[in-house]
Amino acid sequence: MGQLKSEIADVTGCTVLIVDHMPWATETNRGRLRSYGGVFKNAATRFGIYIDVQNEKVVIEARGKNIRGFRRTPAVWDSDRLEYRLEGTKTGKKSDEELEQAVLDFFDTHDWTVTEQVKTGVEGRNADVLEAMVRLEKAGRLVTRSSAQLGRPGTGKYWNHADSAAMELVPDDGTSQDDPPSGVTSRPEVVPSSHPP
Repeated sequence: MGQLKSEIADVTGCTVLIVDHMPWATETNRGRLRSYGGVFKNAATRFGIYIDVQNEKVVIEARGKNIRGFRRTPAVWDSDRLEYRLEGTKTGKKSDEELEQAVLDFFDTHDWTVTEQVKTGVEGRNADVLEAMVRLEKAGRLVTRSSAQLGRPGTGKYWNHADSAAMELVPDDGTSQDDPPSGVTSRPEVVPSSHPP
């Protein structure tokens, strides 16, 4: 262990991850997450990723001295990405640009959608999706309206493409009955004089 730290980790700045198998699970040792060897080896380990099978399902746990880790969580194998994916989580974190594009793509097929439905409909962490929506609103690419402004029940905040919203909420020239058609100017009404010339 000391050589790995001094000759690899310290020199390159890389973390060394050692795959060290646990004893085969039996009724008496199930739940004891430890590798083969004594307590001194376990004490030297800074973090561990533990993979086990419970009721024919793979479960993964991560814990250590300098990481937050996570509790035993069921996982499924993602053959497209060649990795285990924790159940109940979205696959791979997207860049800000990818997430913003995913939000814009969502609104290509959805008009005026409440915040919670957008977060559910776009793949990514809810907080990341909301941050992308706020960035797009600041950039003028999305707009928001309250349910009252849209004449809908409730108190939700609704989102839409800025260009779609502008077309829906502001009539074009000549579309209102009170406006003359585009390119036509109104003429003053001619009133016949009651006095002879």
